[in-house]
Amino acid sequence: QGISARKKALEKLRAKLSTPNPKPKKRKKPPVQIDGAFRAGECLAFLYDNGLYGGVMITECKCYRNKGYHKLIYTDIEQEKMPVLTDFLNAHILSFKWSGNLTNQQGWKYATINGCAGELSSENISYSSKENKDRLFDFLRRFFAPIGIVPAYTQVFYSTTEVHGIEKIMEYEVFAKELRRQLTYWKDYLRKSDKVSKETIGELNGLLHSL
Repeated sequence: QGISARKKALEKLRAKLSTPNPKPKKRKKPPVQIDGAFRAGECLAFLYDNGLYGGVMITECKCYRNKGYHKLIYTDIEQEKMPVLTDFLNAHILSFKWSGNLTNQQGWKYATINGCAGELSSENISYSSKENKDRLFDFLRRFFAPIGIVPAYTQVFYSTTEVHGIEKIMEYEVFAKELRRQLTYWKDYLRKSDKVSKETIGELNGLLHSL
């Protein structure tokens, strides 16, 4: 009886498998990454409220049609003239430290220098809809002036921590005022901390090329 019941069950399963599914589930396509307003390693200049130029750098950019983000870090640039790429290479990073506690993790082996890896905090500017994406990209391109790109830059900064953000559903003037306020606040705050990189950006990039 047990063998007969098992045979019936197999026949039933075989019939089910041989019958086409009238409503097959559609296979979800993986999201396609698109170009952001800027790309990783890009140096960007902007104006502080005091009329001096500041500088930030994009460490990571992952953008899709309906969601995505740009991560940027602060430098100690604050000068009267529009920065050039040399100014960025001679600048220091605010909120940076060397970490030697993570070298046993698999992902760190490509991002370590002398057993240490760079770790920093970054500003996370994100969007969560196509409409917000278009507005954000437009706002970022109006606010920042691209200066140049530092090659291989993000490899040493394998770890970035999202520490603050900004709401994007607003008019450009409000967006620019709020972003400038945050850039000023964190620049002043981080400059007083003990996490200013001893090496310049150019020196850090040179360490990468020496590997």
